[in-house]
This record gives sequence, structure tokens and C-alpha cells, in this order.
Amino acid sequence: MALCATSFAGDVTSDPAGQGIAHDAAQLLREGREHLSAGRLEAARVRLSEALRLQPRDLEGRAAMADCAAALGEAALDRGEVEAAISHFQTSLELAPFHPAADAGLRRAAARSSEDAPSDPLMLAIDSLPPVKALRDLQVAERTVARLTRTPPASTLLRQRIDSREAELAALGRPSREQRVEKELAAAWGRRWLYRSLPAVAIGASALLGLLLSAPGLLMWGLVLALFAGAWDVIFVERGRKLPQAKRPSP
Repeated sequence: MALCATSFAGDVTSDPAGQGIAHDAAQLLREGREHLSAGRLEAARVRLSEALRLQPRDLEGRAAMADCAAALGEAALDRGEVEAAISHFQTSLELAPFHPAADAGLRRAAARSSEDAPSDPLMLAIDSLPPVKALRDLQVAERTVARLTRTPPASTLLRQRIDSREAELAALGRPSREQRVEKELAAAWGRRWLYRSLPAVAIGASALLGLLLSAPGLLMWGLVLALFAGAWDVIFVERGRKLPQAKRPSP
């Protein structure tokens, strides 16, 4: 019994390689924190990255590296390097998902990126709709979960299944998705006269009701509806038709 206990104690204390790695990681962690406190962010990043390479599951090392990545993100944001700042903040959140400084910095960087993007009145109006905002938040959450779990995003898996299905249909000689979409668009465009006639129908119906009910104000509402229908046709329908044609490569 005494021999077994002595042997077990010897196994625990006789691992010089493990103790050396732990000592080196602790030294690198200490130096990295000193550089981080002094504002030498790049030197801190190098030492903390090496400490994490030696001991990737060390919680103190991950927390220190998360602080360093958040500080690098703030520095990049101050220099106007928005994309680099977003990358640093995302790295910090991968190491510490609830890091407050990284979360706040990522939101500011995303807002700065939106401000710097080319402004399109139509796209800005669409992006301001609550369903579109919810979709954007869902996409961000999906990417964050995918990074934390090291799994492909759900949208990627869905895209792979769609591509696989398209390949099966092509092997069977069925039309491709683009061909089916073109057919549906052509059929919808064939019914365009319905939308073209909406302004005239609105004006005619309001004028008829105004005469029958002796209410001239109905004609004003008819004009408003006609203007709205015409604007919708020009801004959305015509624009929606021209955008795919502009993006389509010329033969």
C-alpha cells in the first residue's frame, strides 16, 4: 500500500515537461499583462497568444487575451480601421462571449461601418423596417454561434442542401433555379397591365363614387391613391426589374 502511494506521488510530481510548459505560460501571461497595462498592445498580443498556444484552456490566459483583443479593437477604431476593429472585437467575444467592452465596441464599429457605407435611399428605407432589422440581428447571432461552436452556420448548411437538390434536378434534366425564376418573372411581367391600370382605376372609381354620393372629397383620395400606385410602380417595380438586369453579366 505504501509502495502504491509512493508511486502515485512520484507520477504527480515527476513531470518536468508539464511543469516547464506551465512555468513558461505563466511567465508569458505575466509579461503580456504588463505590456497590456503599459499600452504596448502588439507586444501584449504576441506574448498572450504564445501563452494560449502553450495552455489553450487556461481561463486567465483567455480572459487576458480577450482584454487585449478588445483594446486592439478600440485602437483600430480610433484609427478609422473599422474592419480591423470588428475582427478584433469578434476575437475577443470568441474568447469571452460576454465581454462588455468587446460587445459595446462591436456595436459601435458596426454602426460606423453602416455610416461609411454608400447611402441608397431605397436600401436605407428597406433596412429601417423592423422585419429587416430582426433578420440582420438573426444573421449576426447565427455567425456568433457558429464561431463559438465551431460549426457551419445554419444558412450554409441550407445552402449546401439547396445546391445538392439543384444538382439532382440538373442530373434529371429538370430546369435550373435560375430558369424557373426567369419563367416566373416573365409570367409576372405579362400581367403588368394590371398594375399599370391601377392609377386610372383609382381615379375613375373615386370620381364615380364622388358623383353618386355627392362627395367631391373622394376625388382627392382617388388622386392620392393614383399617385401612390404610380410611384410604387416606378420606384419599386421598374427598379426591381432593372437591378437584376444590371447585375446580370453581358453575354
